[in-house]
Amino acid sequence: MFLWGDMMGGKPQRPELYPDGQLSYDLMAQLPEFQDGIARLVKGAEKYRICLMCAEKDPLDCHRTLLIAPPLKAAGFDLCHLVAGQVEHQSQTEQRMITQNGGDVPDLFAATDADPDAQTKLAWRQQVKRVAPMAQDAIKRRS
Repeated sequence: MFLWGDMMGGKPQRPELYPDGQLSYDLMAQLPEFQDGIARLVKGAEKYRICLMCAEKDPLDCHRTLLIAPPLKAAGFDLCHLVAGQVEHQSQTEQRMITQNGGDVPDLFAATDADPDAQTKLAWRQQVKRVAPMAQDAIKRRS
C-alpha cells in the first residue's frame, strides 16, 4: 500500500498548506485526502501488518510521528518506532518529546481539571515548529 505524495507525504506541493511559510500539520490533517489515507491505513491494518518507513534517524524529526501517528493513536493503534536498534513505543516517544521541548514543567495557573494531554500537545506544537518543512525548501519550483 503506497499512500504518500500529497496525500500523506511530508512535503506537499500545495502552497496554501504553508501559512507563514511553514507547513501546517493541522491544515494538512484536515484535508480529505489525508483523512482518506488514514482510513486506508486503518482498513489495511485489519488485514495486514503495516510498517511506515522513514529515512529520519529520530522519529521526532519525522512527519510520520508528528502528522500520521496522532490520528492512528486516537484510533487505538499501538505504535512503535525503531530508535537506535531498539523498539520505542509511542508513549516513550511522546515522553522524549516532552522532555526535549521543556513541556514537563507544571502549569501553576492551569484549571483544576487540566487536560491530561496538555504537555504532549504543547511539546508537539514546539516539535512541529522545529521540524516542519519551510515552503522554500519543500515546494518544487517549475522552470
